[in-house]
Amino acid sequence: MQRYKLLSIWILMVFCLNLSCWKKQTHEITAPKIPKYPFSGMVTDIGSSELLSDVVVRVIAVELTYEDDFTQADDTTDAQGRYFFEAVSPGQYLVQCIRNGYPVIEENMVMEHQEKIFDFSTPMPLVARQNYGPPEHPSFRGLCTKEAGVLAGGWKYDMVWIGNFAEGFELYGRDVHAYQNPQVGSIVYLGGFWYNGAGTDSNIIFSLDAGRGNVAGQTVTDFVIRDMTADKTYLWATTELGKLVQFDGHPASVKKVHDLNISQPYAIATDSKYFWATSFTTHFIYKLDMDLNIIAAYRPFAYWQGRGIEPLKNLFYLTFEPSGYLYANDKSYVYSFKL
Repeated sequence: MQRYKLLSIWILMVFCLNLSCWKKQTHEITAPKIPKYPFSGMVTDIGSSELLSDVVVRVIAVELTYEDDFTQADDTTDAQGRYFFEAVSPGQYLVQCIRNGYPVIEENMVMEHQEKIFDFSTPMPLVARQNYGPPEHPSFRGLCTKEAGVLAGGWKYDMVWIGNFAEGFELYGRDVHAYQNPQVGSIVYLGGFWYNGAGTDSNIIFSLDAGRGNVAGQTVTDFVIRDMTADKTYLWATTELGKLVQFDGHPASVKKVHDLNISQPYAIATDSKYFWATSFTTHFIYKLDMDLNIIAAYRPFAYWQGRGIEPLKNLFYLTFEPSGYLYANDKSYVYSFKL
């Protein structure tokens, strides 16, 4: 009898030991390992083919194939423009490229079950459809649109020209010198022509009458003005300190001063839906919404007979023509871009 008791106890102990091991094994079961793969590439300037360092490449999860707590990760490009993420799981992502002086680039990316190489280029190219020489004289300054197909620009001393490149330009204003303004700077049309002086008079905005362009008034501002544009209501001017000044009324009075998130902005134009601006640092043409957020950037090029396509730099003046052309002036030539 004692033998059967010992046998029962032994069987019970073995059963409890096995049960304990089974529970332990069950407790230690983990979820399958999520597969992850390398994600890498390069960032280049599409205009110069320069490899861009110090670009923050940000990977943001949109929809992951596996349950994962990943939300986003950053890497910064090295001197060769390369970035590298060691482990990215399959799924859909938004990839951003962020660098000072450039607009943010966003691309949708799908990560498969394999290594991914994804290269970026910034910004988009914009090639001039036609290049125009100065109508009568060198240094054709300023640029604006009076109506479809009719442009105006200034030259030094007391001259404002109006016309088009197909039919020629005629002299419009003659008495600028009466206000000791040696040169015409930027020019704009808003119910009549307005322009600012150049050189020491770049802080003065002149208005011309609707007749033959006689000076009707002037406004002395606190800003060194680089270029001006107009929508249906306001004059807008870029300044030496990188601001965008909004003017209202006749004569022009300051309504508001805005910040421009562009390195050394210069030329400015608007079609009342968007602003277009140039930078002396990047040489890009930026497209901005009316809240001044950058939504696109373009590297301007021009085609030259016998020389091919070359990048443009230092575009001083811009104007938007109602038929859909953006004109730019570098004081030597006027370039037209179809948007």
